[in-house]
Amino acid sequence: MEAFASDTATTNRYLEKIKAKDNSHLADSGKINVTTIIELAKNGHPHALDTVKETARYLGLGLAPIIYAFNPDAIVIGGKVAEAWSLVEKEILDSCAKRVSAPFLGPTKILPSTLHVSPDLMGAIALVLAKHFAAPEIV
Repeated sequence: MEAFASDTATTNRYLEKIKAKDNSHLADSGKINVTTIIELAKNGHPHALDTVKETARYLGLGLAPIIYAFNPDAIVIGGKVAEAWSLVEKEILDSCAKRVSAPFLGPTKILPSTLHVSPDLMGAIALVLAKHFAAPEIV
């Protein structure tokens, strides 16, 4: 997933697209990140839109074995991809549907996260607070 559906992979894929098709953007390539790409995609920039949808397809492919292995009720997608949900939802679902049979995919909801806080930070906070809210150790 990291190699194909991460923020870094998305940014690299976009830079390759603009490098191959339009060299005028290369001067600003140091300022390009996944947030910029998503904003460009939302505004209809064809290379950015294609890149974001390609990332969504890879994400859908990566979710397929997770659905088969764990048969979850729901999968919550976070990060920058969730911010572009209107652009990626169909691509993710279509990509999953090509790899997962209906009896498995049907009951699994794939949803965007509504949390706009860094998941890394939330995990770190949870680790710190866990010892304070865990059941007391019985000796």
